Amino acid sequence: MPVYSVRLTPDPDAPLRALLFRALVNALGLWLASLIVPGVHVDDWQSLVVGTALFAIVNTLLKPLAAFVSCFLIVMTFGLFLLVLNAAMLALAAWLAGGLGMNFRVDGFWSAVFGALVISIDRKSTRLNSSHT
Repeated sequence: MPVYSVRLTPDPDAPLRALLFRALVNALGLWLASLIVPGVHVDDWQSLVVGTALFAIVNTLLKPLAAFVSCFLIVMTFGLFLLVLNAAMLALAAWLAGGLGMNFRVDGFWSAVFGALVISIDRKSTRLNSSHT
């Protein structure tokens, strides 16, 4: 007869694993955007790591404020303005990385929009195929 046990306390490593998984997904999305989108450039792995970290920090700190301020535009465009916000966050992260001397840059508005679109698609597809949400 099998013995079953129930763990009443949550796994203490689960938040760290989820954070590392999201960072890996974001790095993958940024790398794919640099391969697919002509105006997004990530020249080395150090720039990829720093760009991913800066993109996560910018998305965590500034994107909620920007979404709140532009709430009316988001509603009026049925959410499409969120793509413009994502592009602005990507461009800001690239600008900050350039200030740190990293080889991560976004050449223009449309490159930022298409780069943000690639990163968003990567995030969504990974979220659909995984239990780490």
